[in-house]
Amino acid sequence: PFNMPCPMPVRKHVYTDGSAFFNTHWDCCLAGSAVVEWKQEQGEMVEVVRRILPYQDHSSYRAEVFAVVLALEMFWCVDIFSDCEAVVSQFEAMCDAIGRKGNIILGQHADLWSVVERHLRQRECGAVRMFKVKAHVSDTSTLPEDLRIHAWGNQQADCCAKDAVRIDHAALHRKMEGIVNERTAVYQKMCAFQN
Repeated sequence: PFNMPCPMPVRKHVYTDGSAFFNTHWDCCLAGSAVVEWKQEQGEMVEVVRRILPYQDHSSYRAEVFAVVLALEMFWCVDIFSDCEAVVSQFEAMCDAIGRKGNIILGQHADLWSVVERHLRQRECGAVRMFKVKAHVSDTSTLPEDLRIHAWGNQQADCCAKDAVRIDHAALHRKMEGIVNERTAVYQKMCAFQN
């Protein structure tokens, strides 16, 4: 279903992320997405939503795009910070095409990008902006405050996206992990036999 947020003029700042487990086994891959809001007044990051990818086709990239969809369902006027350069580039190209009244080529993952496009067409130009942030920054001690906040927000979103799979769907995660471990053991035995 297509969910539109209430039009609110207050600009929000959110961090999105997607994370996938067992990427090398397409039929066992599980991906989760999350949105975390930076509450500047309180000086805290607040999880807004986290979900497992609701489709059969799971990957890190699809989880990143789905996280953007979740943010657009929650916030009308929003700055989205993502560590996925490919998603940020596609998003910017889409905004540019909409602004020029040009054609949008959705390409792969059109099921998700068409939802993003629909959201963007419902809003004024510039209501939604997207920015690339660095992923997995471990040492923030020497960074300026804005980059420390980005690192924190990105890390929180990453943890929440992982929790959407590991915690919210623990039984399914354990099942897929068992299958992957069995496959790995069989592969290792085959390699040992051939050597």
